[in-house]
Amino acid sequence: MVLNIEDTVAVTQNFANRANLDDVCDAMIYEAEREPKRAEIWNTFRAALSAQHPNLTSFVDRRIAVYADSAKPTEDSYIVAEGYKTKAEYHDMFHDLKLWKHRVVELLERHGLGEQEREASGGEEILMELVAGQNPIFRTPTTIIKFYSHLYGGTPSHHAEVSSLTRLHEHLPPNYGAQLPRLFASGTLFTDGHKGWNWPYVVIQVVNAISVGNVWGGQWGGRRVGNGGEDEGEDEDGDENGNGDVDGDGDGDGDGDEGGGENGIVEWEETVDWVAEMLKGRFILQVLTLNNEMKYRRFLLTPCPNSPPKPPHPAVHSIPPDDTFAPTHLGWTAFLANKLRTAVTRHRSWAIFPSHLLDQLEAYLPASVEELVPEDRARWATLLHGDLNPDNVMGYIDVVGYVEAVTPPPQLNAPPAEPPQIVYAPPPGPPPPVIYSPPPGPPPSAVYSPPPGPPPPAIYSPQPGPTPVVYAPPPGPPPLLDQPIVTTTSSADVDPPNRIPRYHWRPTHLIDFGDAHPSGGDPLFDLVPFVVTTLGCRKDLMQRFVDVYNRGEGPRIEKKEFVRRALCYVLLWEFPGIPKAVVKCVPALKACGSWKEVEEVVWGGVWE
Repeated sequence: MVLNIEDTVAVTQNFANRANLDDVCDAMIYEAEREPKRAEIWNTFRAALSAQHPNLTSFVDRRIAVYADSAKPTEDSYIVAEGYKTKAEYHDMFHDLKLWKHRVVELLERHGLGEQEREASGGEEILMELVAGQNPIFRTPTTIIKFYSHLYGGTPSHHAEVSSLTRLHEHLPPNYGAQLPRLFASGTLFTDGHKGWNWPYVVIQVVNAISVGNVWGGQWGGRRVGNGGEDEGEDEDGDENGNGDVDGDGDGDGDGDEGGGENGIVEWEETVDWVAEMLKGRFILQVLTLNNEMKYRRFLLTPCPNSPPKPPHPAVHSIPPDDTFAPTHLGWTAFLANKLRTAVTRHRSWAIFPSHLLDQLEAYLPASVEELVPEDRARWATLLHGDLNPDNVMGYIDVVGYVEAVTPPPQLNAPPAEPPQIVYAPPPGPPPPVIYSPPPGPPPSAVYSPPPGPPPPAIYSPQPGPTPVVYAPPPGPPPLLDQPIVTTTSSADVDPPNRIPRYHWRPTHLIDFGDAHPSGGDPLFDLVPFVVTTLGCRKDLMQRFVDVYNRGEGPRIEKKEFVRRALCYVLLWEFPGIPKAVVKCVPALKACGSWKEVEEVVWGGVWE
């Protein structure tokens, strides 16, 4: 319960704008199919939306078509082979822990990891669902098991994750490799003779840490930084977390004034430096991309160390053992060329930007990849992460000190405190005379007769003087599902009484290489999602990232056409999460008359 003692504007979860309209429509369509009353609400909302915003009518119609497609009988052979009739039923299967537990246990035994799991879990079989969005992902005490669905580019994503982690661990110095999850095994769940989807998978080491996205979500008192935005909240299909206020400080200005230091637990300069150095550290792989004759195995096929040798399962080798490839930049440029061809259509279907900007989009975007990317490919990164959102930057939480628990100061304009309620205290002296006389005749049976003697003492008798206000924080840090490693500078096993611990989150790991580009490319492509989704488009931190990344030799973020390239990478993003986040962080761009003005509003001034 919240008590507002000043004029307050509350934005509830029943809120829709361009940034979350697709999620709102999907939820209302889903409910309308199941409840008649909800159908009335949906029809009313749809009619009002079409009347007030006719340009969004086609957008809503497309959302209806998407839902109808998932609910109608499908001809997808993979789905039918699994025994399901619709895409919606097939997607619901991702949540079936009973089904997936059997499959996970089979894979762990296949790779000699079963004993390791039993030791870690005390002999029990523990399986926890992590994500059931685009792919089924599960966690055991020591591993992450990720399966790749055919519905969302499963084969390319599987290849990107396996090849990226394998290359990085085999060719990076130990100080960098230790900050990435270790790939235990990979393959396909079923062999080629299986009628349905063969389900590519990876088995990855658990990173026992907490993401910066979870830290600023409020559980640990962290704050997100920002550059100004709409206090609306958003949760974008596993890519961005909905946290309400853009900077998280509760004032709606997005200035990030509580992002670190004494009031928050994330030091953003430290986080920016660490991410930039991690990305720059990959330039040691340059020899792999310059020498196109070097052959490299795609998949890690060995089981966990210390496990006994055993014949490989037929599905462990998802490609022939002698299949090799030469890393080049061709894959990334082909990826960009495809996004250039489809960008205008995607943005019109998303309807995130104002219509007058969408009308200018085709003329603004470059005609070819060569017009967009820097010419000096020796300055390119040799591997791109591809999805540096706040859920993929992990870290540990340290207890760095304590502050005294003090009585909160009185609030201005607060109503006077009410006196404590007295339950009952009889007045001193003889009892008052009885006002009621019973009627003549025998008395009715007594319902209640008090015991003889003096009345019982009062339940509560207030003491003279003001009632003291006492504040005592709950002992210890709040519990977390992932149980991150928490260290402390105190030798005590428990927090000192009447003292509040001060926490500090420090970055330690990068995870999730399912959207990586193993062939490398322009390092600015990795900067864009990190700056937009994690740093809230804050230009001082953006400049700091560029400065740290460009130190020394190796790849560089080029100054040439910086603001245009950065905005183009936002517009070419494969999913709507990045464009949504830009509009939320910098709502002033909606008033811009051209994309050139948007460039300056969002990215201008970084090189000054």
